[in-house]
Amino acid sequence: MNNLDFDFEGFGRREVRLPDYTVVNIAARHALTDGVELTARVNNLFDRRYQEVLGYAAQPRTAYVGLAARF
Repeated sequence: MNNLDFDFEGFGRREVRLPDYTVVNIAARHALTDGVELTARVNNLFDRRYQEVLGYAAQPRTAYVGLAARF
């Protein structure tokens, strides 16, 4: 992965290399009935702190739960 970005602090710009990172995301579905599914997802499971863009923190651990219905 190319983790290069630019730092514009001060005058001009300089190229900087951001640290490498690994993020684990998981998702699951479970059929409750023929037409209804329970869905769940966790992004950044291990709550890794990283930056995709210099100076901007990426999303922390986030969980989503939902229902999907088909009629």
